[in-house]
Amino acid sequence: MVVMLLVTHLILGFRRLREIAYYKDDPMILRTLGLRSLPDISTISRNLSQMDDASVDNVQNLSRSLVVEGLVREQFPRLTMDFDGSVLSTKGHAQGTSVGFNKTRKGARSYYPLFCTIAQTGQFLICTIAPAMSMTQMALLNSCKNVLNMSDHNFQDPSLNPVWMGHFSTRKSLI
Repeated sequence: MVVMLLVTHLILGFRRLREIAYYKDDPMILRTLGLRSLPDISTISRNLSQMDDASVDNVQNLSRSLVVEGLVREQFPRLTMDFDGSVLSTKGHAQGTSVGFNKTRKGARSYYPLFCTIAQTGQFLICTIAPAMSMTQMALLNSCKNVLNMSDHNFQDPSLNPVWMGHFSTRKSLI
């Protein structure tokens, strides 16, 4: 129930849990989720805090398998993987943050999410939070190859094509 609520929350364009108040009484949302009323924000937070690493891994594996199944169903002649990263600044010393390049808030502690999306569908294949300067582009590419190769489907080994080389370096440069 909490996962469906969070997915709906993101689809609606909201990012913070407290923004649930904007649609708490919306009958269409309640009907979509099959609920009579939305849980309180503190209830959602408690449920999320009970998730352990194994639960997070299970959700990620389910998401990846659904993406791979969709790719098999579509039978694309070529997959284009788009690698990107972002900077999410925090205040204070939150766990997993570090000081790295942040154009707008120099010296701020930040998270550095790295992700690989499938360009044809816009779906996330891998999303990981990396401490500053710790994951190379090549390591992310290898993770994507591993996901595709571990699937039960017959994917050819993903390789870099010349169009991509303007945005991707095979050197062990850091993101």
